[in-house]
Amino acid sequence: MINKLSIVFIVGCQRTGTTLLGNMLGAHPKAYLLDEPNGLYPWVDAVFNGMSSFETNLLFKQCCRSARKNYKQPNSKCSQEGVLTEQVTHLILKAPNLTYQAEKIAEYFPGQYCIFTYRDIRDVVVSMAKLDWIPMVDRQLEKIRTESTLRYRFAEEIALLESQDLAAHQARAYIARIKTLLRDTFNRPEINKIEASYEGLVCDPAFWYQRFLSHIHLSDEAGVSDHSRVMAGWGPGLTYRRGKVNTNSIGQWKHYLSTSQENDVWKIAGPLMQELNYLRNQKFVQHKNLWGGINSNLKHQPIVATGRGGSGTRLLSILLQALNVFLGANTGGTEDSLDWVNLLYRIAIERNRGKGQKPITMGHWQHALRETAADSLTTGGWNGHQQWGWKLPETMMCLPEISEAFPQFKLVHLVRHPVDISLRRTHMTSRPDNPMGKSVLEAAYNKLGWSGEDIGSDPEYIRNAASWYYQVGMVADFGREELGPGRYLEIRYEDICMAPNKALVALAKFLGIQDYPQLVDVQIDTTRQRAWSPPDSRVDKVWSVCREIAETLGYQEVDNLASIETSLTKIE
Repeated sequence: MINKLSIVFIVGCQRTGTTLLGNMLGAHPKAYLLDEPNGLYPWVDAVFNGMSSFETNLLFKQCCRSARKNYKQPNSKCSQEGVLTEQVTHLILKAPNLTYQAEKIAEYFPGQYCIFTYRDIRDVVVSMAKLDWIPMVDRQLEKIRTESTLRYRFAEEIALLESQDLAAHQARAYIARIKTLLRDTFNRPEINKIEASYEGLVCDPAFWYQRFLSHIHLSDEAGVSDHSRVMAGWGPGLTYRRGKVNTNSIGQWKHYLSTSQENDVWKIAGPLMQELNYLRNQKFVQHKNLWGGINSNLKHQPIVATGRGGSGTRLLSILLQALNVFLGANTGGTEDSLDWVNLLYRIAIERNRGKGQKPITMGHWQHALRETAADSLTTGGWNGHQQWGWKLPETMMCLPEISEAFPQFKLVHLVRHPVDISLRRTHMTSRPDNPMGKSVLEAAYNKLGWSGEDIGSDPEYIRNAASWYYQVGMVADFGREELGPGRYLEIRYEDICMAPNKALVALAKFLGIQDYPQLVDVQIDTTRQRAWSPPDSRVDKVWSVCREIAETLGYQEVDNLASIETSLTKIE
């Protein structure tokens, strides 16, 4: 099975566009992407270590089966058993840690292809820092130590990294420099190598896509594959596979590194960067300015709809679309505006971890937010005359940045009784098994004065309650104190369920929309309104956590025998 495939190794330092490139090539109808979380390294290690064909084939099938989650519709490429279909001719291995293994790739995969990516090391340093919960330096140093040729070649750098005398940005710069220097180890007759810069890839993706296809002898008869419509889920380092190509992170170091830090990085990596045609004091690329090309005053007035995930924000999206509010052409099953996921998740995690709202970084996010908006509007068919915005629960953690980019934005906040939302299934933001949830829970526990060590052992409903308290309280405070009633509206989930048309009227009035339907078809699943039955011992515990915020929203304590009472006072 493997012998019939062309194999493409994507190598280079982490944070140089390896995941983006893997998604772009993996979206081709005849290609299949195996990424690091899919068990790629155990399979390749088995090949390198000469394990039996039975063992390596078993690991390969497991890897292929795991990689199905990288695709929206995987069946055309791989069966549920992990067997590739006949249409797959190319295997894309996104494997930055194989950057250290050029010799073994040449020995065990002779004649195959390699794409080596690199990037302005100052931007690599910043990108690594944004994922500082991942011990990248320690992990990479360990891998460098295991290779005798690398220990000799980089003895001086290893000694510095082991000394613990380096600042974090310096250590990251050394790792990026070492891995980028290893590009010369792939100059072997057994390896068909091509190099590409991250900046070139994101500035002209169509050109590089065609060049890559030509290099790996993959037909382009299907045209340019749009990976944002083919791929699914998340890649390593909080990379949203459906995210569109953009230039927002080029030159991000200017917003994050101090002058002295930039000097340090340039001292470490400057000669290499000059060899790669990077200029220190000159823009490498002119950023796109889609935002400047939109000639409509409405572009400054987005409608931002949000609410704690799992609270029924889908209903809010339906109401807004009934009012002809443009929420983007790319929406998911819960009516989330998917164009915004990649950017807002990054902002949210940075803020939750106490690294947001710094003047030096706000300018970076302002540009990124506006360009994301412009791309969504121009590619989604917005007519320039209708109100627009987006709906995404995680927007709750990004309001200061959004306010900086769109000073005239309006905020619609869907709220729901904390008991009901805490006693149902968990949401991403209340699970510590992902970067977003981990950052939210750490911030929530800190705000509540709880020990973060309890996050892993606390029951789900307590984590749900803490997540609700942190997120809902944050938005309510911002909306009331910073925006006021003219730009902030709270709508209760219970009120929409009871009288959706009254909720529609209230929303239309808030947005200044006079022409709207008298009736709106909102399909409400009554089985999802309550996932618990009184009496329930968890109710009082949830209320004790959330009461302070809940009462300001008009919610009352549940007597744990009767149903939650709702009123229409918010929307009458």
